Amino acid sequence: MPRLTVSNHYCYSQLFFALQNKSYRVWWVFYKKASTI
Repeated sequence: MPRLTVSNHYCYSQLFFALQNKSYRVWWVFYKKASTI
């Protein structure tokens, strides 16, 4: 298993947090919009 970096840990934490709050769709849309900028 690859070593978990700080950035990866942050991304996974944000994803987990969004899923726990049942806002995955909103989080995904925001992520896609942010990545296009």
